[in-house]
Amino acid sequence: MNVALRRPMTLDEFLAWERRQELRYEFDCARAVAMTGGTVEHSEIATNLVEAL
Repeated sequence: MNVALRRPMTLDEFLAWERRQELRYEFDCARAVAMTGGTVEHSEIATNLVEAL
């Protein structure tokens, strides 16, 4: 069985790679993770939670 071994991405590699992408990504210290878009409803819930705290 062939298995591709990947080494963790460095922050500098991620930043250079991310600039060329159409979508937004976040870096989890080893790999790029696609970020999902937020909704108005999600924003309202988050705001209510912050105000409650």
